[in-house]
Amino acid sequence: MATRNSVLTKITAINDKGNNSAAEVRDVLTELLDYTENKTVLETFHIFSSNAIENFTQISTMPKEAKLFFSIKGIKGETANMTMLIKVAPKTTDDKNSEYVFFIPFDQDQGMFTEENFNLLAGKDGNGIIPLLENKMLLTFQVPIFNGGQINHVQLQMVLALKFEDRKNLLVMIVPKFNTGLISTSFSMHSHKFDEAIEGIGNEKNNNVDGKIRKTAAKQDSVLDIIKLFGKGHS
Repeated sequence: MATRNSVLTKITAINDKGNNSAAEVRDVLTELLDYTENKTVLETFHIFSSNAIENFTQISTMPKEAKLFFSIKGIKGETANMTMLIKVAPKTTDDKNSEYVFFIPFDQDQGMFTEENFNLLAGKDGNGIIPLLENKMLLTFQVPIFNGGQINHVQLQMVLALKFEDRKNLLVMIVPKFNTGLISTSFSMHSHKFDEAIEGIGNEKNNNVDGKIRKTAAKQDSVLDIIKLFGKGHS
C-alpha cells in the first residue's frame, strides 16, 4: 500500500522541467490514488441536546429543580468527549432526594435522540463508550460546581440502560444536589472493562465482554431500584 512518504518521493523525482513521460505521470497518479483510497478514515459522530432536559422527580407534579444541556462528540467505536451544563432553579421544594437524576431516552417517540445515537454510545459486542446498567459499572467523574466565585467538586455518574419500564435505550446521569450555581465542564469518555479489577463487584465476572449482552434487555427495575443503584439518600 502506498504511503505519504512514497508519494512525496515520486513527486520530488519529477524535476526535469516538465519533460515527463506519460508513464511517469501515470505512476505518480496511481500511487496517489492508492494512498488516498486506502488511507484509514475515522468516522465521527455528534449527539447534542437542542432542548433542556429536566431532572427526574418521583412525583410528576413536583417542580423541576435542574436543567441539563450536553453535547457528545466522538469517534465511532472508540471514544468520545462530553461537554455539559447543569443549571439549578431557585429552591422551590422540600424534596429530600440528595441527587439530581436525569433520564435521557434515546427513542424518537419519547425524546430528541434515536436508537442509532444510543448504539454509538453502547457499541457492539460489549465494546461501548458508556457502560450498561446490567454490569453495575458506572462512568464516574469529578466535575466542578461554580457558585458565587467559589469552585467545589462533586461526583457525576453515567450509565446506559437497554430497557427501563416503558422506555428503552436510556442514558442515566446522576449528580449530587446543589442549590445554587451551575456545573459547566468537559471530559473524555472511554469505557474499558478490567476483569480482575471488577471481580466480585455486582457480577462474578465481566459480562460486558460477552457479545450476547447486547442482544438481551436489561431487567426492568422500578424507578426506586434504579435510583438506589446510584447512591443513598432517596426516599
